[in-house]
Amino acid sequence: MELTTRLNTIFLMIGPSECGKTTFAKNYLMEALRRNVPEKNYFMNISYLSSDEIRQELLGHDYDKYANVMLMSSEQAFSLLFEKLKLVTSFPLNADFVVIDSTGLSNEFREQVRAIAAENHYRVEVILFNYKNREDYLHTERVNRSFQSILPVYGEKFYRFCGAKIIMQFTA
Repeated sequence: MELTTRLNTIFLMIGPSECGKTTFAKNYLMEALRRNVPEKNYFMNISYLSSDEIRQELLGHDYDKYANVMLMSSEQAFSLLFEKLKLVTSFPLNADFVVIDSTGLSNEFREQVRAIAAENHYRVEVILFNYKNREDYLHTERVNRSFQSILPVYGEKFYRFCGAKIIMQFTA
C-alpha cells in the first residue's frame, strides 16, 4: 500500500459498522504512517481516537460495541473524543497524525472535526468505507454471530431487516 500525505493530518475513517475501519486503521494505516528513528530518539506521534474505545474507557469495561450501555454513553464519548482531538492537535503535543475511528456518518460530527482541524492548522483526509453489496455485510462474522445468538432466544419467528428486504426464518 502506498500512502502520500503530509504531517499534521487527521485521517477520518467514515463507513458503516463492520466494514473494516478499525482493522484498516490499526493493521495498515498506522503502520504505514509510522516512521521512527530510535537512534536519533525520534518517534512519531500518531494518535488513535476510537469512539468505541472511548466508550469502553468511560464505562470501565470492555463491553461489546453493540451493548445498550455503549450506545447510551455516546454523548459523553463523543464529547471526550472532541476534547482529546483538541488536545492532540494543540501545542505542545501536535500529533504528527491523528486517526479517528468512528462511523462518522453524521454531518455534525464531521463538521466538528473539520472545525477543530482548521483551528489547529491540520488537514483532514477522509477514508471512506463501504460494502460492495448487502451480502458482504450479511456475511460478516459479527452479524452471523448475532443472528446465531438471537435465533435461539426468539424461537418462533425471527425477522431480519436487510435493506428493503425482510427475511423471515422459522425455528422449531
